Amino acid sequence: MSTQPSTQKSVDVAPDPDSAAQWLIGLLNLLAGIVNRNEDLSRLTVTETEYQQLSAILDDLVYGVGEDENHPLSAAMALVGMLIKTYEDQHFPKLVDLYPELAKKASDKTTDQNI
Repeated sequence: MSTQPSTQKSVDVAPDPDSAAQWLIGLLNLLAGIVNRNEDLSRLTVTETEYQQLSAILDDLVYGVGEDENHPLSAAMALVGMLIKTYEDQHFPKLVDLYPELAKKASDKTTDQNI
């Protein structure tokens, strides 16, 4: 039985700590910029560029955090999701606005079920 040197390379699963720290600093800077620009926190505005950045960050968070509510970044994921929803509510039309006949059909079905 001949032993040959292994050609497999070790793959690091954990991210490089420096890049993880840079990622987190970027997230905090983005969030601080949004909060500092919006004195009235009850009505936040998010720019299109921030929306695109937040969408990419949410992808990273969903991949890293998943459904783990105890993960240290789960609150950040919820905040980023809320900011994305705020932007989409302000800038993307709702289906009932695009297709009012669907809203009427849904309303009619609800009325018929209550009778």
